[in-house]
Amino acid sequence: MHPETLRHAHPFPPTAAVEQEAFEALLRASLCANCRHQDGCAFLAQTRVPIVVCELHACGAPETPRLRLLRTAPAPAAAGGEGEAEAAGLCANCDHRSDCRLPKPAGGVWSCEEYR
Repeated sequence: MHPETLRHAHPFPPTAAVEQEAFEALLRASLCANCRHQDGCAFLAQTRVPIVVCELHACGAPETPRLRLLRTAPAPAAAGGEGEAEAAGLCANCDHRSDCRLPKPAGGVWSCEEYR
C-alpha cells in the first residue's frame, strides 16, 4: 500500500450518526441555518467549513422542514438573557445574542434588523 494512502486511511469510518451530527454542527455555524434553499444547495453539500457569505442566501424557513426530536418535553421559555444555547431562529447564530436586549419569543425571531 502506498504511504500516502496509509496516512489518510481511518480504521473506523464515521457512522451515519456521527456524519449527521457533524453536518448539523456545520449547518448551525453557517449562514445556511436560516436559508430557505438549504435543502437543494450544492455549496452546503460540498463544504467542510461554515459558509458565511452566499449570493444565493434567502432568509426564511427551508422548503422542506428538517424534522428532528430536540427534547421529549417542552421546556419553559427562558427569562431574560438565559437560555442562549436554546435560542431559536436568527438568534441561534447571531453575533449579538450574548448582549441582546430584544425580546426572544419561544418560537424564535425570524426578522431582526440587528442580526449579524
